[in-house]
Amino acid sequence: MTVYERTPAALTVERAAGAQALLTNKVVLGANELAALPELRYIGVLATGYNVVDTAVAGARGIVVTNVPAYSTPSVAQQVFALLLELTAVPAGTRRWCGRGAGARPRTSASGRARRWNWPG
Repeated sequence: MTVYERTPAALTVERAAGAQALLTNKVVLGANELAALPELRYIGVLATGYNVVDTAVAGARGIVVTNVPAYSTPSVAQQVFALLLELTAVPAGTRRWCGRGAGARPRTSASGRARRWNWPG
C-alpha cells in the first residue's frame, strides 16, 4: 500500500497506475482518469459523498464505488444542539456579559435603588 498526503490532479493517473483499489477523498476520478486505470476495481471515497467520481463510467466498467455513510454523524448532532442552545440561551452573550464583571455587580445600588438590568447582546 502506498499513501500520499496530497495528490495534485496532474499526478492522479501516475500515482494510481496499476492499482486495483483506491481510497481517496478529494482527488477527482473522472472519465479520463478511469479510462487510464484499467486494473481498477474499487474506489473508496473517505467522505460522505462521492461527487469526485464519475459513477456512471465506474459502474459501466464494473468498478465498485463506496463512501463513508456515517462520517462525522456525532459531530453534526453536537453542532446542531450547540447552535440551538446558542440561539435560545445566548451563552456567548452571557459569557461576554460576565467577562465584563457585570454578573458580579449587585442588582441594587448601595442606596437600595433598583439597578437597570442590561441584558447581554
